[in-house]
Amino acid sequence: MKIRNFDLIKGGLIILVIIGHVLQGSLSDNLARYFIYSFHMPVFIGISGYLINIDKLKILPSAEIFQKYCFRVIIPWSIAIVTYLFFFNYAFAQGISVKIVIGKLIRSFISPYYHLWYIPAFISWVFLTVVFLKMRISLRSIFLISLLISIFFYLLNYNVISFNSALMKKMTEVSLHTYKPYFFMFFVFGICIRNVKIKLNIWLNLIIVLILLATQLVFFYFPWPSAEMVSTILLNFCLLHLLIALASLDRLPHSQLLEWFGINSLAIYLWHIVIVLILKLTLGTENIILFYFVCLIAELILIIAIYYLTKIGFVNRFVFGVISR
Repeated sequence: MKIRNFDLIKGGLIILVIIGHVLQGSLSDNLARYFIYSFHMPVFIGISGYLINIDKLKILPSAEIFQKYCFRVIIPWSIAIVTYLFFFNYAFAQGISVKIVIGKLIRSFISPYYHLWYIPAFISWVFLTVVFLKMRISLRSIFLISLLISIFFYLLNYNVISFNSALMKKMTEVSLHTYKPYFFMFFVFGICIRNVKIKLNIWLNLIIVLILLATQLVFFYFPWPSAEMVSTILLNFCLLHLLIALASLDRLPHSQLLEWFGINSLAIYLWHIVIVLILKLTLGTENIILFYFVCLIAELILIIAIYYLTKIGFVNRFVFGVISR
């Protein structure tokens, strides 16, 4: 496995995440956002699945697996949860009772702020996969199960399926926001690519990806939700397989900058939104060109700050997660 190439992919994807969050307007109004959102998270999730060693997951007790991810993702995520909650809700507030604060804090962990869903979703995918592995279910069968789970929740997300019960609606809302079950199949597909031989010609795959990317652009101007759902799923399976095939063969270019972004993707992911939120509150988005320009400068300053903060052991371990390489 060529780790540098995978860091490169993760680095490119985390830059797309930043761009997607900086760009304003709904997905249906902003072509660039719509295009980025059609593949950036599914591919990132699939790469995360590919990099997991399932042979270790099969033999490790659940407590050790939790401990493994505790310092790497859970503690940094928890610090981000508390920081976002208090800074943007209580920085200028006075006279708020402890009971209200505790209630909001608990709700923040159950239904995390905006982009912070990724960590609980990732942990849920890991442990669900572990459960299936410990039941001695084959990877092909796990993929089929993940496909059924994901499609069901895709249909819920697209409102093709709905519930009348208020409780079920709320549970569905929390599940879709926090755990994103419709992405589970991409996580498992990444695992399958590493552990099951999936043959597909790279050039044919590239042609399919280009066609499906063009199809996504068509759907932006001529929405067709059910067809868009199918196209998006196929696009991400093909794109994920293509990128992993190229990375495994070390056919992607090397870039120390992008690879650094990939290695430090968690830190960048957790904290880049701070810039967007502060500028929305202070500068506003009426002058969108000015907003984008200031955002660009501020995000660059933040990334430089993260670079130097990673050199501080405590910050690197507890705020950004342990970086083993």
